[in-house]
Amino acid sequence: MLANGENTSLLIQGPINFANDNFSQNKTITWAMHLDKYLEYFDEIVISTYDFVTCPEDETHKDDIPQQFLNQFLARRLGYDEGHKIFDLCKEKIKFVFSPSIPSSLEEEDGKARFVSDYLNYLTTFHYALYTMSNGFREVSNPYVIKMRSDEYYSDFSRLIEVFNENPDKFVCGNIFCKPTWPYIGDDDAWKFKRKHGIHIGDHVFMAKTKHLYAATNNLFALYDNDTDIYEADTFSSKEEVDEFKNQTWHRFVDRNRATHIPDILHPKDKLCPETILYCSWLWAQGITQGKWSKWNEYDQPFKVVDINSLGQYVARWNSAGITFSSDKDMFFWARWSRT
Repeated sequence: MLANGENTSLLIQGPINFANDNFSQNKTITWAMHLDKYLEYFDEIVISTYDFVTCPEDETHKDDIPQQFLNQFLARRLGYDEGHKIFDLCKEKIKFVFSPSIPSSLEEEDGKARFVSDYLNYLTTFHYALYTMSNGFREVSNPYVIKMRSDEYYSDFSRLIEVFNENPDKFVCGNIFCKPTWPYIGDDDAWKFKRKHGIHIGDHVFMAKTKHLYAATNNLFALYDNDTDIYEADTFSSKEEVDEFKNQTWHRFVDRNRATHIPDILHPKDKLCPETILYCSWLWAQGITQGKWSKWNEYDQPFKVVDINSLGQYVARWNSAGITFSSDKDMFFWARWSRT
């Protein structure tokens, strides 16, 4: 069955401040810039965000605020009549998912999650993202889903869907910050660069089967909440190995134990990236465990990568560096950024 707008959902995930009506400055509603196009194509749109960001001062009307915001935003952007028509589609097609605070295994500091670990003590937003991705995928009713961030937009997903339809068992992602280690669908020659990374998918925008993505994110979130029973013996050999994996300190485990069974797929000499952890969990969700990763071509076959410059107009962000990429200016060129 080929993916299309009737059997593919769009999941928009991330913090959204519906209380800020300064639309030009509120980057958390960047996704809404092409909402009219999304509503025309997709029969289902799931927006997964956090209830403590959405409306921190007024919990009693939390469910009404997104609707009020969209009505005002669409009327201001498209005009009253057209905006009202699109707003009627919003009520039919959009499902909001609000996630509460983070679980007990995580502490909070300066708006980020601090992971409590004997080996590591650092701030990250990965656990927040896992939380809202998992809760969002759970509410998707279609067999296929495209995930994008709330602070970005892409006006045309046809190329992503076209590549996915070549083999719906694959994981297809945008090339933004994807390291050049597997087959690439694009015009530049980044694939020729010498590989110096393990797995590093592009997690800004991607597409796969819903059941696999929900299992991958749900299992990972359980892992971070200290439920390690979901991982079988052929995935990890000990609880210590599990802890090092989820703490992104796999290289320390390898160095201490002089482990030789760890494949290059996990680039053990470097700190694990969230993109690596998410990818591995997606493989596990399909029964492809670590014991089967003996060669590079056994793990990279499930992947295809598309150039985000083929996805119409777009805005993509590297927030930690304060950099915004745009189809109108400052375009993202994979050959330049994949060398980092």
